[in-house]
Amino acid sequence: MYGKKIITMGLIGLLILVYAAVGAYAEGVEVVSKEPMKSVSQGQSVTYKLTVVNTRNSSVEVYCFGYPEFLKVSVSQSSIAAGTTQDIEVKIEADPLAKEGKYEVTVKAGEDQIVLPIEVSNLGFQVGGINILGIIGAFVQLILGIALAMFAIFAGTRVLAQLLPKIKIWDEIKNKNLGVGALTAGVVIAYTNVITRGIMGMSKAVSVNPSLLGFAAGFVSVLIGIALSSLAITLAFKVLDRITKDIDETDELLKGNLALGLVLAGILYGVSSMIASAVDGLGAALGVGL
Repeated sequence: MYGKKIITMGLIGLLILVYAAVGAYAEGVEVVSKEPMKSVSQGQSVTYKLTVVNTRNSSVEVYCFGYPEFLKVSVSQSSIAAGTTQDIEVKIEADPLAKEGKYEVTVKAGEDQIVLPIEVSNLGFQVGGINILGIIGAFVQLILGIALAMFAIFAGTRVLAQLLPKIKIWDEIKNKNLGVGALTAGVVIAYTNVITRGIMGMSKAVSVNPSLLGFAAGFVSVLIGIALSSLAITLAFKVLDRITKDIDETDELLKGNLALGLVLAGILYGVSSMIASAVDGLGAALGVGL
């Protein structure tokens, strides 16, 4: 009799284990994407947004396979926790020498998978593996950078002359006035700092949106940076004038006060660095928006 009870209890325990094991997989995993086929240019990347629904009581891994070696694929999240619904991103980057055509990237999570169609295109800017658009873009940026550097010198000295009308900038520099020289250098450096980051933003904009619109977005970011620099320099002088009421900046600079010139130059550089940080990403953001 006890033997039957032991067998019965064993069977019940076995059924419980089987139920628990089946229960872990009774629910499923679903990978959902409503995005159409995307196109990526050689040397560029695109991103698919997916939703993974995991109703299991165990986590599942997410991975990609089935794509050619000239495509670099990465997943924003490699594991989905049990009983959760999470949005993930699949980034597909085409090698600069990627072969044109339509391909597929399979994304698998648990027992479910989805196929992402991707088309690799050549916009006609590559010849024999050489990125013609990149070379032209770099040359244009070089010319533009030189022009903007000249403009930075002109704009910087002009703004400084307006803020300090009693000081003849170049006459003081000719007379070896170190204070005025340090301040003038600070203004020019402040402008070029912003312009440099603006050109970097232009490069990002063209990389995100390889077109005239992308280039225009970057150029707009440079213009915005220049305008903000002028405004910031003016405001910095106004605020400093209020803070240092017992110091006549114009008089001290005319006396060749190097310490004051260096302090003002440092303040302007600090202000320009903060503006440059914002301008750096502005071009890329505009490139995406366009």
